[in-house]
Amino acid sequence: MINRCRSFRTNFKFLLFYLTIVMGTTDFAFANRDEDVQVIRIPQGQIGSELFEYYHGLLVMALELTEETYGKAIVEIENIPTLQKRQQLGLERALTDVIWGINTQVKEENFLTVSFPLSADLFSYRILVVNQSDKRFSQPMSEAKIKSMTAVQGRDWRDFSVLDSNGFNVAGADHDMTYRLLETRFVDYFPRSVIEVCEELNSHPNMVIYPYVALYYPNVIRFYIHKDRAQLAKRLKEGLEKAYAEGIILHRLIAQPFFRDFAALIYRKQVFELDSDISDETRLLLSHPLITEVRDVINALPETWYEPESSGRCEWRKNDISPPNEARRVNESVR
Repeated sequence: MINRCRSFRTNFKFLLFYLTIVMGTTDFAFANRDEDVQVIRIPQGQIGSELFEYYHGLLVMALELTEETYGKAIVEIENIPTLQKRQQLGLERALTDVIWGINTQVKEENFLTVSFPLSADLFSYRILVVNQSDKRFSQPMSEAKIKSMTAVQGRDWRDFSVLDSNGFNVAGADHDMTYRLLETRFVDYFPRSVIEVCEELNSHPNMVIYPYVALYYPNVIRFYIHKDRAQLAKRLKEGLEKAYAEGIILHRLIAQPFFRDFAALIYRKQVFELDSDISDETRLLLSHPLITEVRDVINALPETWYEPESSGRCEWRKNDISPPNEARRVNESVR
């Protein structure tokens, strides 16, 4: 009985000691937590992808550049990845605070927009991805011929309605089925963003880029904010414009691998410009000077930088070439 009492006293002392350590640590943590830190929640996209890291980086930068005025803020990414439609739903329900995406009527009506073209107008261009076994795409085709063939697009994407209204024969599909339909040749081609396609081809070894044609219709990526977060929208706008004025955004944009993709893939392409309904806000955004500056950089690139190749697989990425001096000089001269 005595031994049991001693054992109980020993264990109880150990328990008290353990609780003291744990609670003390917890109190210390709470004491050092900054209660004024704002948490900005965003959905999880394709973490690790170049575009996700680029737009996420711009968000963090805009918050940091405005910290003195608005206070410290951190960005938290959701644990579960979500597609575009669910991202919009999460923002509507205030489960997140910020998303980014192209201009659509639904987004512009339901959310606050931050009027800044995060990647200039590079997202406005579409390249046709085709099955490498389809020999019809080994030669130039007219716009009418391409329209008579079958494209695939996400059924709830803006691209679907734009192509359809311009007379293209387009099949709608769920996001995870688009490339599968092309691989099995149920469809003929898949228009993809010029700044997304090269990274996507890494997962689709039997797909290649049609080398003769590109499509254009205005798509400007911007931040969208929940309507109850007007101050956050104002803060991001101020942060982005400050970064733009200091040359940070242009420098960061032209350093991206997808910027090189854009320059190389648009080079000497026949561009078919499609009709597209856009809001006055988007039309105004297309006149942002960042777009002009990006075009100036592209026009300053020497032909040797493009390194044209015939594989249709973005082979230039293997060379890991940074923007040339000509681009850097334009970047400096526009400031």
